[in-house]
Amino acid sequence: MVKKLIIFLISVLFSIEILGEQKPEWIKTKRHPRYPERLYIIGVGAAKKTKNKIEDIQKANNDAFADIVKQIRVTVATKSVVEQMEVITSKKAEAVERTSAELQVASELKIGGLKVVEVYFDDDDDIYYSLAVLERETAGRELKDKLNQYYNAYLKNFELAKTNLANGNFYQAILNLSEAYKNIPPYNEVLPLFRFITRPLAEASLDNEWKISDALLTSEVKSVLQEFFSKVKIEKVSGEDQEVNFDQVLKPLTLRITYNDAGKSYPVPGIKFKFALKSGIGKISETGVSDNSGMVKCEIFELKPYRESYYVVSAKVDLSEFNISGYYDEYAEWNELLKRNESEVIFTLRKTAVTLDDKIRDLVLNLTSKIPSKFEKLSVLRIYYQDKLPGPMALYLRQKIESAIEQYTKFSLISDEQIKVAGVKYASLTYSSEELGTPESFAKYAGSEVVITGSYWEGKDAIDVNLKATDVERKVILSTASVNIPKSLLPDIPLAPQNYNPQVDDELIKSEKKGEELKVDVWVDRPDGIYREGDSIKIFVRANKECYIQLVYYDAQGNAILVFPHKLEWNNKIEANKVYRVPGNFVIEPPFGREILKVFASEKPFPIPKGREHSGLILIENPGMYASYVRGLGLKSEDYAESSVVITTLKR
Repeated sequence: MVKKLIIFLISVLFSIEILGEQKPEWIKTKRHPRYPERLYIIGVGAAKKTKNKIEDIQKANNDAFADIVKQIRVTVATKSVVEQMEVITSKKAEAVERTSAELQVASELKIGGLKVVEVYFDDDDDIYYSLAVLERETAGRELKDKLNQYYNAYLKNFELAKTNLANGNFYQAILNLSEAYKNIPPYNEVLPLFRFITRPLAEASLDNEWKISDALLTSEVKSVLQEFFSKVKIEKVSGEDQEVNFDQVLKPLTLRITYNDAGKSYPVPGIKFKFALKSGIGKISETGVSDNSGMVKCEIFELKPYRESYYVVSAKVDLSEFNISGYYDEYAEWNELLKRNESEVIFTLRKTAVTLDDKIRDLVLNLTSKIPSKFEKLSVLRIYYQDKLPGPMALYLRQKIESAIEQYTKFSLISDEQIKVAGVKYASLTYSSEELGTPESFAKYAGSEVVITGSYWEGKDAIDVNLKATDVERKVILSTASVNIPKSLLPDIPLAPQNYNPQVDDELIKSEKKGEELKVDVWVDRPDGIYREGDSIKIFVRANKECYIQLVYYDAQGNAILVFPHKLEWNNKIEANKVYRVPGNFVIEPPFGREILKVFASEKPFPIPKGREHSGLILIENPGMYASYVRGLGLKSEDYAESSVVITTLKR
């Protein structure tokens, strides 16, 4: 903070007669018999004559003041003092601006004894000359008073600090050290100015009238402060060992700050602390102050679930109230010393997931925390057993996941109704590289930005649930997450369809011929592939070329039913790049379990398989031979392809 130096113009003699006789010697010599150098500092100024005599004389006066300032500048490296003296000369606009800005907070340094004693006008050159003097004794006494003020304030506070430290008044001791330090830079800055001005007086004096203490050392105050903090100890008392339970009130985090010396420990009251959640989400008290026993508490108002299994709370000493604001670089050193001693203690609270909801919540938070904030709309569309087919447990897990998303995240969930409407939109689409019927396509046409899919795998005593979040538009995986869930936390719901036979069912799907030029897709109106008794199922087919199709439904008992063509529609030729909804009202009925819809496509028509009629459809006589027979016919064609979709049916 720049010290405001007000130069009092004591007796600026505008009433002095302007000399017009012979040019005075002081203009060249800067000497005057009435103002000897041992008592005065002399300055000479000049200003060219204009039409305004008063302004001309003032300019000459200011120039004379500036001459005194220059002499001080050569000898005294007191930046703020010299700059403020220059204000009087109107030579430095920036100094004036700084002064104006600092007026409200600056203390005043007054120097008296500065005055203009003679003015001479040179008719030949049309120049006004001014002779200014700074009276050493007057200025010296005022500067000495100021130095004594700084020194006494420093000494008083420094001694009080040591006394308070000895008596255990630690907070007051730090305040005293701060006040002592505050007086050191201004004392050291005024001291060389005082000595420059009073040096001739001190040399001629027989007593110690002009004697003053040497420069003060900031190192002494900093050393006492650092020694104090080297003996301060901060320790955790309680609160860290508790388990985070979101349904119960948490105990406060408590710590103690003490001063330890000669084997004894003393509490340090009045010290401020800042508390912050370094890891985790919640609300805690942000500040605290140590009491008479040195104890300070951080209240935990709320901890919200998030993806990690622990919360980190920082308790940090806050010494900012002892900072010093001002112009001097030494104040920055003091403030930095305080900052280095702002010790920090870390509390770590661990949460234990003991319920299924805890496990699912952690899974969801881990997954969604890595999804960029620009996404808002999200859908959970498919969770497969062992990444193969929908299982009875999938529906339950999906409900739990959606509930956690709604409760713990910012995302907006796409509803089941919006997903169902998406299936209707397929009718207007043409063939593209995008596979219709996939979770991504359902999500896209339902208005979702991100789709969550996943799988669960069975172990001996637990299941592993894996999720991934995919950018619907770009089909880029945004994040993945997994969790291990003990079976003891799960309800009594089968993980896989009861009739699932890996050897038979996997072979039925893996052996299908995808086709080379001809491509065919089949899908249903529910992306999760789960239907309950009495539900209607809508089936969609699309091919990239004109072809004939047969759609066979392999039910939970192993029956193969020709669901298209049927007696209401024998024409099974479809156009290229057109989405067809298979005609018919297909309602889910027993038996229940894993079921497969498989479409066969060929450029040539298929013969209708042998079998008996069942609800207007054909129950194929020999399901095992049928697929081989159809493939044999199809492979004789240039274009042939297959595709299938697995669904799971459940009793309502």
